[in-house]
Amino acid sequence: FAFNEEGTYRLTTTSDDGVRLYVDDALVIDAWQVQAASARTADVRLAAGRHKIVLEYFEEGGQASAKLAWERLPDAPPPPVGPCYPALRATDEE
Repeated sequence: FAFNEEGTYRLTTTSDDGVRLYVDDALVIDAWQVQAASARTADVRLAAGRHKIVLEYFEEGGQASAKLAWERLPDAPPPPVGPCYPALRATDEE
């Protein structure tokens, strides 16, 4: 898959039954079990460009489903610079 922007992406699998998701050969979701349809998420930092995405899936019986979705998360605001104290005001009582 090609990702246009560097950033943190939330990858979501929804499956009935087991699922494993790999990004660039790293296991990021491991739910290899018999289960009703369930969603699992992983937040992964990715550089812009192509990445290897592999979804493994198995079905034990009954309903069969497997989905993969992703969204880019907003960038975190930069940390504050300098001390973070409320503004001090002079009062007439001094």
